[in-house]
Parts: sequence; structure tokens; C-alpha cells
Amino acid sequence: MRSTAARGRIATIAVLVATVAAFTACGTTSGDGFLTPIGSGGGSNGDTVAPTVVSTNPANGASSVPRNATISVTFSENLDSASVTNTAFSLDNGVTGTIVVNGAIATLTPSPGLPASSVVTGTLSTAIKDRAGNSLAAPVVFQFVTAP
Repeated sequence: MRSTAARGRIATIAVLVATVAAFTACGTTSGDGFLTPIGSGGGSNGDTVAPTVVSTNPANGASSVPRNATISVTFSENLDSASVTNTAFSLDNGVTGTIVVNGAIATLTPSPGLPASSVVTGTLSTAIKDRAGNSLAAPVVFQFVTAP
């Protein structure tokens, strides 16, 4: 019968052998093709599909949007947050603000707020990219009307 220490060494060796086998199956010992860090560009995963806009909030054509509303856009895939700037995700009428990207959702919080009783046009440029570096295929424009 083996001692507890011997069984522990055997278990450790088994884990190491399994890890080496997994890396070898991926064709690398560095782990580059095995694990993709969270938030990485993913370039090696073969993603060549451009992100698309799934929805906007407020929706295109909405009316009576509160002047303190945040503007959010949901995309078809996670974004490269560095690509979503006030130039790439813009509102007209001099509206600017802070943009936060959380996965596939970009939210603009206007500062100081939206203008009263105005048509506001939002533009999403092709500078916006997914985490693999694919840009929007074409600019997207949406509009809404603010409350008095």
C-alpha cells in the first residue's frame, strides 16, 4: 500500500501530464492557442465578422425622451472599449458626455444633459471595433426627440 505522500506525488504528476497533453494538443507549449485572456483582441480565433447594431435606447424615432436619459447601443458582439470614443459614438446639438463600454453595450451619459424639445441624431462610426479588431461595416445613424 502506498503512503499518503506517495499518492499525493502521483496525483501531482497526473495533473502535470494532463496539462502538458492539453498544451501539446493545441500545438504550443506557451498556452497562446489554449487560453484567451479576458478582454483580449482574440485575433487568433479567426473572427472576421464585423459587429452590427442590435438596438439603441432610446429607440430610433422615439419621442419625449427625458433630458436626463442615458443613450445606450447594444452591439452583436463585445467591443474594443478603446475604439468607442466621443468621436466614434457622437450626438449632435453639441451633446457630449462620458461613454462606458460593458461587453457589447456602449452607454453615453450626456453632460450636462440633452437639449429640450430637440431632435437629436446619434452617429456610430466605423471607428468602433469588436475585440478582434473588426470595424462596423458602415456608419449607423439614429434619431430621437427630447422632452420639453
